[in-house]
Amino acid sequence: MMIKSTVGWIAGFALLLGACGGEAKTPVQKCDDLVNDVCVRGETCLGQSRTTCVQTVQQSLSCGSVKSVKSTYDRCIDQINMDTCAVLFPPDPNNNNQPTLTLPADCQGVLVQ
Repeated sequence: MMIKSTVGWIAGFALLLGACGGEAKTPVQKCDDLVNDVCVRGETCLGQSRTTCVQTVQQSLSCGSVKSVKSTYDRCIDQINMDTCAVLFPPDPNNNNQPTLTLPADCQGVLVQ
């Protein structure tokens, strides 16, 4: 009886982990998520195409070579999603006041290659 109960508990736990996303994301996946979040905000704040943004950023960032992320990653993502458009995309006086991406401090160096 104890074995049957334990097997049922393990099966239930495995289902729970699957439902909660029990598998941790790799650094490459986290980098892709960061790029996507930045580009979603660019789409919302500036009317940019998210697809074009993702392609452009991935060309210069190279998420495929990211080996780890620093401990500030979660705060970085939270700030990208919560900061106002004016904070994330302030006007650049050196470029005719065109909006420019300014990542939060917690995002600086967060991706380790």
